[in-house]
Amino acid sequence: MLTQPQFYATPGAFTFLYPPGHRIPFIAADDIGAIAAAVFAAPDTFAGQTLELGGDVLTGEEVAAALGRATGRPLAYATVPAEALRQNRLIERVVEVAIKLRVDVDIPSLRAIHPGLKTLAAWLDAGGAGRIPVTSR
Repeated sequence: MLTQPQFYATPGAFTFLYPPGHRIPFIAADDIGAIAAAVFAAPDTFAGQTLELGGDVLTGEEVAAALGRATGRPLAYATVPAEALRQNRLIERVVEVAIKLRVDVDIPSLRAIHPGLKTLAAWLDAGGAGRIPVTSR
């Protein structure tokens, strides 16, 4: 999701859905695949479990700072304006629910399943930074 240009439409900013200070989990797509493969390989071990996924749990400000460091272009954090959310009731409702929902990601347990689980910084260092379409004009 972090590679989508609409999150960088405002020059010098990373714009995301959640208010400042709200912590949300982030996970690399290949980590999702690796964890899914491990679960499918050992169905008896994971039967009946729910795994909350994340390689990092960060605020929007922390994400903007990490993206700025990785790309060499300082980025401020901005939230999608409320009026823009109101134009898409589904997205507005998803944000409302997500703000109330607290996801408890057990990163050490996930890392036991998939030792290569990446933090946002590790994903950026492994080539993710090159996929970030930031502008600093």
